[in-house]
Amino acid sequence: MSMQSPKAFRITLNFKKETIMKFNLTIDIDNDAYHNQPVQYQLIDNLKDIIAKLEEANDWGVVKDVNGNFVGNWDISFEEETV
Repeated sequence: MSMQSPKAFRITLNFKKETIMKFNLTIDIDNDAYHNQPVQYQLIDNLKDIIAKLEEANDWGVVKDVNGNFVGNWDISFEEETV
């Protein structure tokens, strides 16, 4: 009795994908602008700037310190996650 092996087969797996929205924020506070005053004051200014950009419907931006130096960035991201 001889059995023939299949030449090809297909396996289909269906996974549910869910879109996750995230707000990402990175600020480097290791520079003079954050050390010349209480760090909270500069962070509050940074957050106010970010809020103003969000109110203008921006979904990403850069963060600058009081001296105009780049210290970080922020964005709204959409990620697909398999559940």
